[in-house]
Amino acid sequence: MPRHSIYSRELALAICERIAEGQSLRMICREEEMPAKATIMRWMETHEDFRSMYVTAKEIVLASFAEAILDIADDRSEDTITRKNGRKVSNRKRIRQSKIAVSALQSLVEMWMPKKYGARGEMKKRKRGWRMRPARTRRR
Repeated sequence: MPRHSIYSRELALAICERIAEGQSLRMICREEEMPAKATIMRWMETHEDFRSMYVTAKEIVLASFAEAILDIADDRSEDTITRKNGRKVSNRKRIRQSKIAVSALQSLVEMWMPKKYGARGEMKKRKRGWRMRPARTRRR
């Protein structure tokens, strides 16, 4: 079956629903019955309704990523393991994996929605009290 290249609201909606569920555009475009990524990018430039649906879908998935960060941080179920002698020790591998997952999700969320989830700056102690220092930004 050939790839779709003609825009339809139904196909656009199906794509955006899958994005909102957490599937990547790259993953969706791998399927033969879906349009190529370049086609979808062109649709975003030429179809305001699709661009709006896509932005909304991204906001939904990023909000779920933000919730996942909290879930991972709160989950302490495997942070300790019991050795054969009955002694409990830190499960460093699990803790390290959790840190990596949180860091990756946090980076995605901050990159896609910097105004809502980006770094806000830090408080700095001065002689005459505290002051807010703006967050450092990377030059691209």
